[in-house]
Amino acid sequence: NSVDNLEWCTQSMNIQHSLCHMHEPKKSDSRQKGEKYISRSGKYYKVNIRLYGLKKGSTFKRLEDAISFRDKLYAELIEYGKKQKKQSV
Repeated sequence: NSVDNLEWCTQSMNIQHSLCHMHEPKKSDSRQKGEKYISRSGKYYKVNIRLYGLKKGSTFKRLEDAISFRDKLYAELIEYGKKQKKQSV
């Protein structure tokens, strides 16, 4: 990499670009490593998170709302996983 071939953009621009060039997520066992993504269907953005055997999601009109929900829910699920590990020890 060199400075000449780098592109500077905001997080929102980067996500918008990835939505245009997105592929379907890989099918895998997501219980341990987890999976989080935002997909677009028409006018709506759909958030899907799979982690620790749980699957959660929701649909939003605005990309910013979808990002905020995804980040908050992912953090909550990480805390849930930490509590589960402590209880099983």
